[in-house]
Amino acid sequence: MHLYILTLQQATGIVSAINGNFAGGKTQGIAVARGKVLELLGSDDNGKIQTLISVEIFGAIRSLAQFRLTGAQKDYIVVGSDSGRIVILEYNKEKNVFEKVHQETFGKSGCRRIVPGQYLAVDPKGHAEMIAACEKQKLVYVLNRDTAARLTISSPLEAHKSHSICYWACGVDCGFDNPVFATIEKWSEQVDNAANMLVTVPGGGDGPSGVLVCAENFVMYKNQGHPDELTIKYFDTIPVTSSLCVLKSGFLFAAAEFGNHALYQFQAIGDEPDVESSSSTLMETEEGFQPLFFQPRRLRNLVRIDQGESLMPIMDMKVNNLFEEETPQIFTLCGRGPRSSLRILRPGLALSEMAVSQLPGVPSAVWTVKKNVNDEFDAYIVVSFANATLVLSIGETVEEVSDIGFLDTTPSLTVSLIGDDSLMQVHPSGIWHLREDGHVNEWRTPGKRTIFKVGSNRLQVVIALSGGELIYFEVDMTGQLMERSPFPAAGSYDNCIRILSLDPDDCMQVLSLQSVSSPPESLLFLEVQASVGGEDGADHPASLFLNAGLQNGALFRTVVDMVTGQLSDARSLFLGLRAPKLFSVLVRGRRAMLCLSSRPWLGYIHQEQMENGGDDEDKEDPLSDEQYGYPKVESDKWVSCIRVLDPRTANTTCLLELQDNEAAFSICTVNFNDKEYGTLLAVGTAKGLQFLPKRSLATGYIHVYRFVEEGRSLELVHKTQVDGVPLALCQFQGRLLAGVGSVTI
Repeated sequence: MHLYILTLQQATGIVSAINGNFAGGKTQGIAVARGKVLELLGSDDNGKIQTLISVEIFGAIRSLAQFRLTGAQKDYIVVGSDSGRIVILEYNKEKNVFEKVHQETFGKSGCRRIVPGQYLAVDPKGHAEMIAACEKQKLVYVLNRDTAARLTISSPLEAHKSHSICYWACGVDCGFDNPVFATIEKWSEQVDNAANMLVTVPGGGDGPSGVLVCAENFVMYKNQGHPDELTIKYFDTIPVTSSLCVLKSGFLFAAAEFGNHALYQFQAIGDEPDVESSSSTLMETEEGFQPLFFQPRRLRNLVRIDQGESLMPIMDMKVNNLFEEETPQIFTLCGRGPRSSLRILRPGLALSEMAVSQLPGVPSAVWTVKKNVNDEFDAYIVVSFANATLVLSIGETVEEVSDIGFLDTTPSLTVSLIGDDSLMQVHPSGIWHLREDGHVNEWRTPGKRTIFKVGSNRLQVVIALSGGELIYFEVDMTGQLMERSPFPAAGSYDNCIRILSLDPDDCMQVLSLQSVSSPPESLLFLEVQASVGGEDGADHPASLFLNAGLQNGALFRTVVDMVTGQLSDARSLFLGLRAPKLFSVLVRGRRAMLCLSSRPWLGYIHQEQMENGGDDEDKEDPLSDEQYGYPKVESDKWVSCIRVLDPRTANTTCLLELQDNEAAFSICTVNFNDKEYGTLLAVGTAKGLQFLPKRSLATGYIHVYRFVEEGRSLELVHKTQVDGVPLALCQFQGRLLAGVGSVTI
C-alpha cells in the first residue's frame, strides 16, 4: 500500500507556456506547465479558453519547449523536469493523449544546480535542442528522422563551462546553418548585470536573426556582424507575465506571474506615429544612458477575450463556515501587491434544477410571457423552432400546452404581452393578436412579403418587411392594433442607423443618420432616469439611449434627442466574437440592458452611474492604481492598514491606517487567561524597516485590539514595544507567543 496524494483543486499558476501546431493542421494550441500538471489548451469559436487534455506527471516541470522537423506537419513538446531525463512528447488528437516519443536519461533526479533541466533551448528550424542547468552543465541533442520518418535523437554533446551561472538560454535563428544557442552567463561579451531573459529574433526571410537581451529598464539586440541599434515603441500594458504566446489566429495568451491569466485578441498592430519610442541614441545623455519614461494608457491594440482563474500565489488560507452552509468555505488571500484579492472557495457547490423539459429539436429563440400585466410571475415559456412554435406552461411542473391559441406550425419572431391582457405572436407571414376573451385579430403581410425583423413593447410594434419597408402598429383604447406614427430606429446593411419620423405630416423622413463600423444586428432604445429627487427635490429628466449590437462584436451607443431625434455622443465597446443581441431587463426596479455575445454583459444603473457588469477587472479601470500599483517611494517608507471585511457583503466594516511609518507583518487572534475582553486581535508591526543596503529598523510593536460592534470594528487596547520585527504571532496556553527576530517571547 502506498500513499497517493491529489490536491483538492488543481494548481492554477503557470510555470511555463508554449504554443504550436501540436494537433497538426492549422489549429494552434497552448501547452502550459502548472507545477506537476501538463495541460494542452485551445480556444473555441467564441474565444473561450478550454482544456483539451490535462496530465499529472508526478514530478516538477521546470521548462517547456516546442520544435518541428523540416517538412513536418505538427510540433513536438520537449519537457525539462526534475527526473534527470529529457522527454519528447507528441500529441495524438484521435486518442487525446500525450505519447512519449523519446526519453533520455542524463543525470540524477531532483532539482539540482548542476543537473540540466532548468532551461530548454531549441533551434528554430528543429535541428537541435539544448538543455541546461543553473551551473556549468549544458547538453545538446541533434534531432533527425529515420527512413520511416520517425523522430530520432543523437547522443548528447557536452557544452559545459566551469565557474559559470546560467540565467537564460534560447536558440538563434540561423536558417539551415549549424545550430547556434545563446545564453546569459559569464562569457566573452559583457551585458548588463540585470540581464535575465533572452528572446529569439526570427531569421531568414522573416527577420535579421539574433537575440533580444532583456534587462531592468533596457532591451538590447545582439547578433554577430549586425549593428546593435534598436528602436522600441510602446504597444500596450498588461500585467507581468511568466510566458507570452502569440498565436497565428490573432490571439495573445498571457500566463500571468501573479493573478489571473488572460487571452487577448489583436485589434491593431500599434503603427500609430504618435506613440512613445526609445533607442540608444535617445537614451544617451551626458550622465550616461538613462531610460525614457512613458505614460501607460488604456488598452488600444489588444482586447481581452477571456481569462483563466489563478490563485497563485496563496499567501494565507483559512477554513471556516461563515455562511452557515453544509460545507465550510475556504478563504484564501491571493496575489501580490496591487493585484491581491480575497477569494472564497466552496467545494462541492451544486446548482438546483427547478424543472427539466425535453425539446423536440434545436430552438432558435425563447420568451417568457404573463397572462396579465398585473401578474407577478410569467405564465408561459414560448420556444421557437425552425418550422414550429412550442408553448410550455409554468406551474409546479413545466408542461406543454396546446390550447392557448398560438400558431404552432410556424416559427415565431417574437411573443409578448400586448396591452393589459392580450398576447401577440409575430411570425414571418403576419401578426397573431390573441385577446383574453379568445377573439383573434390577424394581420397578414401584403403579397409574398415576409417579416424578418420586429421590435415591440407592451403598447407598440414595428416590423420590417422584406424589401426594406417598415410598418408600425399601436394598441388603441379598444385593444385593436392600428397603424400609427412612431419614432423608430432602423439599421441597414450599408453600416448605417437611421432615426425615422412616421408623423402623418412628415412620414418616413430621415431625422438623423449615424454610420457604424459594421452592419447592426440588434437595436434597443433604453430610457434611463438618471436620478430621482435631486438636491432641489425634483426629478432630473430622463435620457434616451440607442444601443446597437454590431456584427463585429461591438456594442455601439449614442444619445437620442427625445424631441428632434438627433444623435450625439457616440461610443463603442468590444463585447465578444459574436454579434451582441440586446434585451431590455429590470435590475433593482430600473430598466437595464442585457447583451448576449460570446459572453453575457449587463448594462445597469449603479450609484447613479451606468455600469458594464462583468468579471473583467481590466474593464473597470485598466490602468488604475489598484491594478498596476501606487507610486513608489523610498525603501524605508511604508503604508499599511488593518482591514475588517464582511465576506457576506464584500464590504469593509473597519479600516485602521497605521501611522508614523509603521507596517504590519503578522496577525493572530488570542484569548488570554483573564478573559477580560474575550477574543483579542494581536498585530505585529515594524517602524522604519529597511532591507537595503543594510537591514535596519527604528523599533517594533505588538498592537492588541478588541472587537466591538459585534466584530465589525476594532478598538486599541494595548501597544507593546519590542526590539525587532515580530514576524510570527501565536496563542499558546492562554498567552501570546511572538517571534521577534531570532528570539521567541
